[in-house]
This record gives sequence, structure tokens and C-alpha cells, in this order.
Amino acid sequence: AARPFIVHTAGGAVRDIGTRFGVHAYGDAEHERIAVVEGAVALAGTPLRAGQVATLSRTGTIRVLRNARVTDEVAWTRGRLVFTNVPLEEAAERLGRWYDLDVRVIDPALARRPVTGSYGDEPVAQVLTLITAAVGARYEWQGRTVAISTIQRAP
Repeated sequence: AARPFIVHTAGGAVRDIGTRFGVHAYGDAEHERIAVVEGAVALAGTPLRAGQVATLSRTGTIRVLRNARVTDEVAWTRGRLVFTNVPLEEAAERLGRWYDLDVRVIDPALARRPVTGSYGDEPVAQVLTLITAAVGARYEWQGRTVAISTIQRAP
């Protein structure tokens, strides 16, 4: 093309090679995510084909993800937030962006538990209740911050 379509992010550039793709790039994120729906893109010179998802670190390291679901990655374009076996910590970060909250997972072991679900316009309290119930956790509001922690069992 005479004028290529290029998305510039903090970690690098994604050049369109005739395709449909999504880019998640937030200034405070450790990694940017690129999902190719159709066609191909060049991510800092590395080709990605339809069905592939990759991350790009702040230092420019590219990692093509195995078992990532492209449809989940671009569900936001259809007004959906979709998780398929996503670590709770990642789901919490995406929930925070979706609902404009600071969602934190307190327990490191809990942060790794997988979360699966699909959400649209549900109230945030409903989504938090469903997710925390699925991983055996609880949540607590502190202003615009939500703390997710392990349920303490009585002795």
C-alpha cells in the first residue's frame, strides 16, 4: 500500500499486511498484546498470521502465545469481556480497565488460578461475585479499589 497502516506502541510497531487485528497497549502495562483475526501483521519485523496472539514487552521481546484464543482477545470490539483459562491476576487487570477500577489480587497463589467466563453489560458486582465464587475467593471494596483475597476458613 502507498500508505501502510502502522500502530505504534511503547514496545514497538505493528504493521498491517492486509488483515483484521487487535492491539491492547496501555502505558502502565508490562506487555502489549496483539491478536490477528484475519491475514497477517508484522510485529517489529516478526510475522504473525491469522489465529496467532503475541505479547510485546517494554524491552521489545516478542512472545507468540500457545493456546491463546484470538476471539477472546478481540471480544471487546463486540462489547464483551471474555476469559478462557486466564490467570485471575490477568483477568483482574482486564476487569479493572473494563470497569475503570483498580482490581488487585492479594494472594499470589490465588493470582495464578484460571478464570473462564464471558461478560457484557453486567454490573461489576455481579461479575466479581461470579469470578470470586469460581476460584474460592472473596472481594472487598475500598473506594475505587477492589481487593480479591482467599476466603479464610474457620479453624
